[in-house]
Amino acid sequence: MQKYLSGLLICCLAIGLLGCNVSVNKSIHVDDGEIRNSGFSTVNGSITIGNNCKINGSCNTVNGRIEVGGNTELEDLHTVNGSIALGENTTAEEVGTVNGEITCDEGVVIRGDIGTINGSLRLTKTVIKHNIETHNGDITLRNESRVFGDIFIEETKGDNDKVLAIKITENSIVEGNIVVEDKGRRVEVLLLKGGKVLGNIKGAKVIDGN
Repeated sequence: MQKYLSGLLICCLAIGLLGCNVSVNKSIHVDDGEIRNSGFSTVNGSITIGNNCKINGSCNTVNGRIEVGGNTELEDLHTVNGSIALGENTTAEEVGTVNGEITCDEGVVIRGDIGTINGSLRLTKTVIKHNIETHNGDITLRNESRVFGDIFIEETKGDNDKVLAIKITENSIVEGNIVVEDKGRRVEVLLLKGGKVLGNIKGAKVIDGN
């Protein structure tokens, strides 16, 4: 659990030590078709990766967004203050953000975990091989998205008066469980247009519109 948070801490530590391939006040751009044999990090800058790329290493930023084109192969993606957007048919190992949303276009495959702390997740025809985790972010699974693991709503120390929504629609499927670990959090699971949860739903209100 919270594997992606550990990744974010490692990201910040690596950037703080200013190791290899680290920029401070600079954005990073990778052109279409490039192959990089190592990852890269930046403190105050965005990361833009083109189409048909292969990155053999982690891509991290503290203050900046990460945008990835289609048909690209990646390892880990982490940002603290910024969004992450993955183009069609892209694969990644682990994806996480603290303050920012994550969006995945059709055909994206995440081989590990995907998660946020304060950010929504919008997945379109996306495959998540492991778990989805969030503290304060709404989750939308649409157009035959599939989660092979579980969805966890983690505990938060902040304001949890907001109703957190998990929308599973257009024949999307969660094969595992949905578990609300924050007992004070109100969570609604909306099942629409053939959306299903094959496991158990614990601690959330289910609204079945099928």
